[in-house]
Amino acid sequence: MDSWMTEYYNLADLGSRIWEQLSRRDQRQQTRANMARVNEDIRSLLSAYNKSLLSLKSSLARASTSYHITDREYERRQQLVDELTTKQRQYEIALHSLDGSASSRAPLNPFPTEETDTTRNMDTSALRQEQQRIIEEQDRGLEALSNALRRQKKMGQQIGEEVEYQTGMIEDLGGETERVDLRIQRETRRIETTTRKRGNCVLWCIAVLLFIVIVVFMAIPRQ
Repeated sequence: MDSWMTEYYNLADLGSRIWEQLSRRDQRQQTRANMARVNEDIRSLLSAYNKSLLSLKSSLARASTSYHITDREYERRQQLVDELTTKQRQYEIALHSLDGSASSRAPLNPFPTEETDTTRNMDTSALRQEQQRIIEEQDRGLEALSNALRRQKKMGQQIGEEVEYQTGMIEDLGGETERVDLRIQRETRRIETTTRKRGNCVLWCIAVLLFIVIVVFMAIPRQ
């Protein structure tokens, strides 16, 4: 696992701790002093979360510009960063959207009205607009993911077609190789046969010459 993924998992774990703190705060009856202390602890965790998220984004940008990761891996990690960014806004809104009395009556919902320094002074209408903006951003993220999946599907189809084409070429090459091999075997047998025939002819010629020499030698009269 590389350092970026380690940083991502640490940040996701920190987000879980923030959400757990928010849930505990809203499930208990708190005095004003206790509520202030709990909120301050959550703000501290959220501040660390924000810094880590900025660091994660910067690391991803550097990895992309230096070509340390592929385009597909960059898109996957960008989706992870977008999810953490959405959760960041949810944590911020949830921090200030519910006070002690309200939280004792209502649990956190999947799209809490977050709060931070940005949303602390927002009224209900503004918080709803912020919530709608988050939903729209998530929709854009889903649309981007859908487009990425369509591109990957198209790439998969193209790769499949290329593999099929290459497979056909390999099969054709295999058939041609087999035909050439058979032809080589036939030519090899023909050469061997021709070589044997020529060898026999040479032997017969030598034998005939020897016979002639013997006959001539015997025909010469001796003194």
